[in-house]
Amino acid sequence: MTFEEFLDRYQKAPVEEYGTYTGPVNPLLSVHVHTYNHAPYIDKCLKGILAQKTTFDFEICIGDDESGDGTTEICKWYADKYPDLIRLFINKRANNIKVNGEPTGKFNGTYTRNQMRGKYIAFVEGDDYWTDTSKLQKQVDFLENNPEYSLTFHDIVVCDADGRLLDIELFPEVNKKDCSAEKLMAGFWVTPLTLCFRNIKDLDIPDEQLKVLNGDKFLTTRLGLYGGAKYLSEIEPAVYRVHGSSNWSSRPAVEQNYFNTHTFTYLAKYFSRIGKKDIAAVHAKNAKKHMKAFKDELSQGNTT
Repeated sequence: MTFEEFLDRYQKAPVEEYGTYTGPVNPLLSVHVHTYNHAPYIDKCLKGILAQKTTFDFEICIGDDESGDGTTEICKWYADKYPDLIRLFINKRANNIKVNGEPTGKFNGTYTRNQMRGKYIAFVEGDDYWTDTSKLQKQVDFLENNPEYSLTFHDIVVCDADGRLLDIELFPEVNKKDCSAEKLMAGFWVTPLTLCFRNIKDLDIPDEQLKVLNGDKFLTTRLGLYGGAKYLSEIEPAVYRVHGSSNWSSRPAVEQNYFNTHTFTYLAKYFSRIGKKDIAAVHAKNAKKHMKAFKDELSQGNTT
């Protein structure tokens, strides 16, 4: 569906664009900050973006999902202080799209992404942050000179709610490499908070994507339709935060396998619908693998 069709179907209340933006109308890059109830962390996230050193103009588009913990007020303070950089979109909970009865950030994320004017988009959740001040420059430089790639990504490290680094490897070594367009479509995993990708203006919003919890997988696999993925080892790792209210990492394995089953099932339906039968078959196989893992967890009593 188009963005206009998406709004007709899901928007119940207007989204507020806060402040008076005075920055570039045609920035080369847009930073997408997706946030909801990240008051203890959003300051660190935004400082990591503002520290970026680039030779090009960029905008920071914050999508706040009507947080109730003070996140909105922090974002307003930053928007007031940096009107030449920050565009703040405050969503309403009335617009929330649920998956299996569970609230999601789908409306907030989709709305904000469709406001972005950059040729490229970089993504970060409000509870994570970047450490390399030349990250955006390195990623954009590569994409500008290599049109056969649709996205770039890099490494991550993990910290806890208090910022202490943890000896956890969420991003395995096997994924720290370049990836062809075909493998990207087939589900090769890249870390969302490190993404910098081409802003495909005609990228529609498939119904299938709105029926799964982890929509990041949909985004990266669909970007494979436009090129491969480049791993940039020279960029310092971004920091992925694990805490009690993390939307994904806080879930037990049984839940992750359950929702991954849904994701790969709908990816199979999507790629089948657009005529990519071989890619659809790969996703259908992955769905069966996660369903087996889900059933194994249940049989062992691992429900929490």
